[in-house]
Amino acid sequence: MRKTPAQAARCWDLVKTSIGEYGLVTGEKGLVEILSHPSGIAVLDRVKSRYPEICREKDTVIEEAVRQLEEYFAGCRRTFTLRLDFHGMSSFAIEVLKHLERVPFGRTVTYGHLALLAGRPRAARAVGRIMAANPFPLVIPCHRVIGTNGGLTGYSGGKGIETKEWLLQFEKNVMGEG
Repeated sequence: MRKTPAQAARCWDLVKTSIGEYGLVTGEKGLVEILSHPSGIAVLDRVKSRYPEICREKDTVIEEAVRQLEEYFAGCRRTFTLRLDFHGMSSFAIEVLKHLERVPFGRTVTYGHLALLAGRPRAARAVGRIMAANPFPLVIPCHRVIGTNGGLTGYSGGKGIETKEWLLQFEKNVMGEG
């Protein structure tokens, strides 16, 4: 029997970044979830409501995640190499997220193209729901997913579209294209 996210969680900690604070939740199999919000208090409230039984402390997974996030925001890291726990996710969602992981730094992909890559070309809306529920923002870069017309069509992390725009511009600047 698969564990629920709360059962899979072991500990958490907070990391401050250029665009807000992130709550990193880990378990036995790796990173369980990254919760984002511009306010550390809001992240703390979300962690406590979703994972009431875990303690705030660092483990090796959190330490590695913090290091890699710091490298990303310093413009030195373009991909993440963290152990991720895909607990409770459908095989289609995992397939979509695995394809999204391959989208290069500074580039974008459409919801429809991700659906096509995952073998369900008519499932662009389902891909949108998967992006909205992505437990690993930044690490699995859902900010790189755009609408067919090139428009930014939502982002559930940080300040929403404003955060998505910032991340895309940041990556272009790091690549010297901004």
